[in-house]
Amino acid sequence: MPSLNVTPIELRVRTIVELVTNFDEYTYNYMDSVGPLQERWKDIAKNYSYSDLYELVSLCNVLGCNIRSLYPRIDYHSVSSRYF
Repeated sequence: MPSLNVTPIELRVRTIVELVTNFDEYTYNYMDSVGPLQERWKDIAKNYSYSDLYELVSLCNVLGCNIRSLYPRIDYHSVSSRYF
C-alpha cells in the first residue's frame, strides 16, 4: 500500500492512469453495469465528485486492497403508492 502521504489528487490521477491502461478490461467487465467508460472521463477527473464502480474497482487495483462500499437499504416504491 502507498505511504500515508498520498493526496486525494494523486489517488485520482493514479486511478485514471489505471483506467486508461486497462481500458478494454474495465469496459468488458463493467460496461453492462455502469455504462460506457468514455462517458465518465470528465466526472472521474472532477474533484469532489462521487465515485462509481469504475473508480472503486480501479482504486482497489491501485492500492492493492479490497474496498467495501456500503449503501443503506432504500425503499424504491413510489411515494404515491404508499397513500393509496
